[in-house]
Amino acid sequence: DWRGVKCTRPGWFYFYKYITHIDLGFNKLNGLVPREISLLKELRELDLNGNDIQGVLPHKMMSELKKLEVLKLHMNNILGKIPTEIGLMKSLRKLHIYGNYLQGELPKEIGKLPNLEVLDVSFTYMDGIIPSQIGNAKKLKEIYLDNCNFVGKVPSSLCKLKNLSALSADCLGRNPEVTCECCTICCQGLPDPKCVEMNPKGGGTNKKAKGKATTKKRKKY
Repeated sequence: DWRGVKCTRPGWFYFYKYITHIDLGFNKLNGLVPREISLLKELRELDLNGNDIQGVLPHKMMSELKKLEVLKLHMNNILGKIPTEIGLMKSLRKLHIYGNYLQGELPKEIGKLPNLEVLDVSFTYMDGIIPSQIGNAKKLKEIYLDNCNFVGKVPSSLCKLKNLSALSADCLGRNPEVTCECCTICCQGLPDPKCVEMNPKGGGTNKKAKGKATTKKRKKY
């Protein structure tokens, strides 16, 4: 092992150690996410948050890292769209890519991730309608869709997720970009940016009048 990189043997019958964890957050890294990272077949966690990573998300990384459980690329300068190959990352539990310059629609293929628990694409330029297929990821506990350019209605399939404890979207104000019947946090952008907690303990449908202005709280991962 060396700083920020952990190597382990995937099983007792393996002779060599393989890179399983990369934690290089806030290391002043720049440049692109190398396509060669897709060669790390045993990688379980990749954390590059808080750097100056640029360029697009490599399609090959999404399609080849089938054992990856945690992907943290938030607070960088990543461009482009989330590749549809994201749906091939069947082991993924946590996806944090907020605070980037991502654009385009949220891939419906995210709904093909059976182990996904946390989805955070907030503070990006992603747009379009939130796909109902996201609700097929039955283990989702936290979904953050605020401070984006999504429009329409948060699908009822998300509201029906049994394990869901946090759901945020741009559903605040007289003319919200998104309507939501089950959001725990509603936000709005300029000229009066703020987020309001929607009293999730009160039940599935919460009136905005019951909310109170608050700083959005998130668990630390």
